[in-house]
Amino acid sequence: MDLELLDINIEQDSDTFLLTRDERGEYLLKAQVDGEWANQYGFDLSPQEWIDFVPANYLNSTHPEAIFVQKLVVVQHHSSGRNILLGDMLKTITDGRAEKRQLDPKEVEEVLLNQFRLPSIH
Repeated sequence: MDLELLDINIEQDSDTFLLTRDERGEYLLKAQVDGEWANQYGFDLSPQEWIDFVPANYLNSTHPEAIFVQKLVVVQHHSSGRNILLGDMLKTITDGRAEKRQLDPKEVEEVLLNQFRLPSIH
């Protein structure tokens, strides 16, 4: 992505993104979620080493307040959208249309196996 193309809607698959700069001059990536812009992450162009990512990765994968520790998180992209399983909530996005469905524990197992092609979590 050209970092000079700021404040322009970018379509990718069934999502709309926007790259902007904040008051400090740092880049901010936003995604359109349910008709509203939601901040995804910010960054600047300062050099980064792999070691800079290790503590953040460890924290995101082990801290009790991290979503990846609290809930099951599975995302599968496909040509017309994606499937997202967050805990027991299945969200299916196809051609820009989203559907949500609350699953019971047995359905979670079935969706993991049949839709995501993943083995049982138990």
